[in-house]
Amino acid sequence: MNAKPIFLKEWLKLKRYLVVLTTCATILGCYFWFDLSGQYANIEPESMMWYRFSHLGDKPYQWLMTVFWVVGAIVAVCQFVPEVIGNKVRILTHLPISLTKVVLFHLAVGLMMIVTVNGVIALLVTLAMNHYYPSDIVQVTVRDMLLGQLPSIALYFGLSAVIIEQNWTKRGLKLIVTGLVCSIWIKPHYQVVDAIWALVLVWLAIAVIDSFLSVKTRRIDNKAYLLSIPLVVIALTIVTGSRMYNQYAVDKAKFYLFHSALLNDFVYQENKPHHQFAYGTTEKSLTKEEFEASLPFVYWKNLDIQQKLPVIVEGQSFDKNKIRTSRMSLQYDHNRQVQPEVALFPFFNPISHKGSIRFPENMLALRKDRFEIFAAENAKPNDPLAKEVNTSRTNLMFRFLYKRYGGKPPT
Repeated sequence: MNAKPIFLKEWLKLKRYLVVLTTCATILGCYFWFDLSGQYANIEPESMMWYRFSHLGDKPYQWLMTVFWVVGAIVAVCQFVPEVIGNKVRILTHLPISLTKVVLFHLAVGLMMIVTVNGVIALLVTLAMNHYYPSDIVQVTVRDMLLGQLPSIALYFGLSAVIIEQNWTKRGLKLIVTGLVCSIWIKPHYQVVDAIWALVLVWLAIAVIDSFLSVKTRRIDNKAYLLSIPLVVIALTIVTGSRMYNQYAVDKAKFYLFHSALLNDFVYQENKPHHQFAYGTTEKSLTKEEFEASLPFVYWKNLDIQQKLPVIVEGQSFDKNKIRTSRMSLQYDHNRQVQPEVALFPFFNPISHKGSIRFPENMLALRKDRFEIFAAENAKPNDPLAKEVNTSRTNLMFRFLYKRYGGKPPT
């Protein structure tokens, strides 16, 4: 027996659902394009949309990523619930073909259906993004559309195993494991490394075979698979638990770090719980009074009240008025060490004679050896301006020495 009868059976069963889902996917994709064009029509300049994507994490297609999940769940229900209600699963286990092939053929049909429906959405989203956004953002979009299929497939495999499973205890366990697997991909930003978790999909496919065997009161007795069950569950629990703990439970201590010109050393203030503080340098602890006295450019008002001004710094005398005109500061936030997902920055060009800075029509992209500039009007490289900027860079002997970049973008 070959796969053709199984594919034909599944086609007759699922073709109506496929038409409905594909129609809905087309409507959603077109609505996304229409809504995106409306957002661009109501914002000036258009590069603000790029800024929101690059630095605020505002991805216009984020809500459609949830639709991928829904499609996977619907396909599992439409494909296997009728089989269970009609008690047809037992018949499938007696076909003159190995049960593994029967399961794989069914899953192949489901996967083709998911890829077709989600592919329509992904295609329309990518085309719309390519029309309005520069290539850097389009590349991220393509990556999100591809990796966004992984949780959809995981949910499809997991729910299929749950629906077919005959033992209620194991059904509940498989549902929990499915939730743990899917939770891996609940994140605002996907990375290429997330594709490694696709190996778990193979493990879930084996779980579907195990559910089919439960119809005949049998189980997979492969020792490697049985040994992998607790290992996979523990790994998923650790990953999910660690992420939730770091996000919600960890009370990270906050530090203020300064450089003291008087001590020629760094001094810090540690903000502890319950409004408690600790002060010190790289070598010793400080009292609050010593801490403030070491930073006359920060706590000059307190020192003025205490009549401890002026202070002598590197042979120069600084009184209240001189400190007020000499103060400069740089704020460093370790939470912003994360490199942005898209390296696009507003290309500000101040109008110096008017004292104003408009939000620019162009965005600057950092490359390994050059600057690239994109024009918001057509989402294409602005080659003349890029050539001018890179020529100035060469004349000024600017070199690309950075290995990482981050920080708070201009707002």
